This record gives sequence, structure tokens and C-alpha cells, in this order.
Amino acid sequence: MGELAGPFNISAPAISKHLKVLENAGLLGRRIEGRVHRCALLPGPLLTASEWVDTYKNFWHTQFDALESFLEEFAEEDEAPVEPDDKAQGEP
Repeated sequence: MGELAGPFNISAPAISKHLKVLENAGLLGRRIEGRVHRCALLPGPLLTASEWVDTYKNFWHTQFDALESFLEEFAEEDEAPVEPDDKAQGEP
């Protein structure tokens, strides 16, 4: 734990609390050898989360692409010349 706390400007107890959160989330494995705690990252849950995020990333890219197409069509219609309406000018 001391080695992990070294590069950070926070206390060893704070590092310990952060590691406990990661451990409880299943993102960190810990092996105790006497007074030494050996920690290792567990990539499985991160891979699952990454796959979930990718699913929604693809969904939102599709939605934004559809919105972009709609807005481009809408802009093209808005730029089309407007024919004068005879009734609007008071002609029968």
C-alpha cells in the first residue's frame, strides 16, 4: 500500500479506502502475504462495462446520424425558393 500511496498527494489511509472501493466493485484483487498486501487489477468487470458502453455508443451514433440527416433535409427544404401564393397577395 505504501508503494501505491507514494506518487499521490494523499494519505495511505485514503489510498486504502480507494482500494477497498475498487475491491468491493470487483475491480481489484488483493492477496495478503504477512504484512504485505499485493494488489492486482481485475479486467473482467471493466471489459463488461466497456462492452455495455460500446453498445450505447453505437446506439447514440446511429441516432445522431439520423438527426443529422433530418436536419440536412430540413435545411435543404428551407433553402428552396418559395413560390408566391396568389391568395396571400389578395388575388382571386
